[in-house]
Amino acid sequence: MVVGLGSGSTAAFALAGLAERVAAGLRVLGIPTSEATAALARRLGIPLASLDQHRRIDLTIDGADQVERGTLHLIKGLGRRAPAREDRRDRQRAPDRGRRRV
Repeated sequence: MVVGLGSGSTAAFALAGLAERVAAGLRVLGIPTSEATAALARRLGIPLASLDQHRRIDLTIDGADQVERGTLHLIKGLGRRAPAREDRRDRQRAPDRGRRRV
């Protein structure tokens, strides 16, 4: 499974959980959205790849800055540090796996 790895504090918690599963035998390749995410994933033992190597992403893990009341739409971008990589990663998401409302 190819997993897009987001950035920020929420994504860091998800990476820690993912690393536990990888250590237990889960086979994934992570595509990080920032150098900080890549460094954390390497330290945690999560194998990495790039969009050039894998054009299809099965699942993306990332946080949201706000949740819109009533619709539960997730709002991103208030504190973005890695916008270009996140946008590129989101465009490469598998066509049958669109954005989900939470």
